[in-house]
Amino acid sequence: PTMFFNKLGKKAKSITIMGNKIALFKQGNSVRAIADECPHRGVPLSIGKCDFAGTVTCPYHGFVFDLENGDCVAALTDGPDSPIKGKIGVKTYPAEVRNGIIWIWIGDKEPTSVEEDIPEEFIRDDTLIMGRFTVREGNWRYAAENGFDEGHFKYLHRDALWVFFRQLPAWSTIKVNET
Repeated sequence: PTMFFNKLGKKAKSITIMGNKIALFKQGNSVRAIADECPHRGVPLSIGKCDFAGTVTCPYHGFVFDLENGDCVAALTDGPDSPIKGKIGVKTYPAEVRNGIIWIWIGDKEPTSVEEDIPEEFIRDDTLIMGRFTVREGNWRYAAENGFDEGHFKYLHRDALWVFFRQLPAWSTIKVNET
């Protein structure tokens, strides 16, 4: 999960996932995700313009990249017979929108379908998803572990206002089942 689709506007959004700088582009009701770096001079493509449907143009020298497959389809400063056209490209990332969330496949292997990769509860039509996306520096494992860290909640947040009138248990026994 990357961000809520309704937070992606007309301008591209630059994000970093697992060290990968990615530019997100809204295309109607779908999204395109490409590496956020022009292979020519390293300029972020997220600050480029989408002058032609389904493409982004690098603001530095006018290299135009297809948002679907990442191919360089034109080099505006070279003219229509540019020798670079079709010889370079940028990495694209499979991206899908389900239940208002943008999901991006980062792996090196062939991507599985969104429905195969995401828990069913997240993509059912009758599911309402609310929440927030927060950028955190550091190892993702700490954030994942924190999601089911009962001791952290009971001890660290014991003086928080939202638990002030509640009696929290001193301890609990947790059991994780694989499904």
